[in-house]
Amino acid sequence: MANEMDADQGKATLQDLYERWERDFWSAREIDFSEDKRDWLRLTDEERRHWYWLGGFSTYLQIEPDAVKYLSLLVPMLNTPRQQTALGLQIADEGRHSYFFQRYYDEVLSTALPVFDDKQATSSAPYRFLVFDGPAAAIDAAVQQRTDAALAGAIVHAFIVLEGTLGLASFSTIRLLLSRLKLFPGLLAGLTKAHQDEVRHAQLGVALLQDLLSRNPDVRNAIVAKVDELLPALSDVLRPQPLRVGAPDINRCQSVGAS
Repeated sequence: MANEMDADQGKATLQDLYERWERDFWSAREIDFSEDKRDWLRLTDEERRHWYWLGGFSTYLQIEPDAVKYLSLLVPMLNTPRQQTALGLQIADEGRHSYFFQRYYDEVLSTALPVFDDKQATSSAPYRFLVFDGPAAAIDAAVQQRTDAALAGAIVHAFIVLEGTLGLASFSTIRLLLSRLKLFPGLLAGLTKAHQDEVRHAQLGVALLQDLLSRNPDVRNAIVAKVDELLPALSDVLRPQPLRVGAPDINRCQSVGAS
């Protein structure tokens, strides 16, 4: 799967990012979910419960619309029209992701929604900080303070940690599992395209930080401080966790996917 992504996932110019946005364009409306629905309905209720949680659907249904809302607040704060255009394209990507996951919920998951109790359907405090509360707070601070330091903190959290670390790690893990089990081909197709988008988003964050540093070298201190702030929560979230009791039977799921 790594071969599907551009080999250079590091530095990219704004021109590079625009050209790749055009080249990688995809339609969330055209992905076929008919086989996904059949796979979903063939699972037991317990397996659907764990797949719903593993797939992060509750997260995606919230985080993608949040990204549209909060990233739009940063557009006026960027240094050049080309940077603003690049962020505008990312916001369009987030809107497409939101449409994709909402379609998946409506056309696949809602056909047999699992029932969760309070203990089964909870997120840890570090996870909610990294994914929901922290990015919103960092972007709000950037808007209120209007300083390079606050803007750098927002970029580190939203682009580097959320998109470039957690987003890419989540998409890679789920794609690998779906490919191995031969399940949910529509979901796999959409995640593969969204993964390409996330790579560009992280690279835009790097480009924006480089511009800030070139204009104001003291921004480095704000970047280091933000990383230090996020590391404990990031370490907690990325620490391997024991398998949940009653997790899906991978062998059975594999037979469902192949049937």
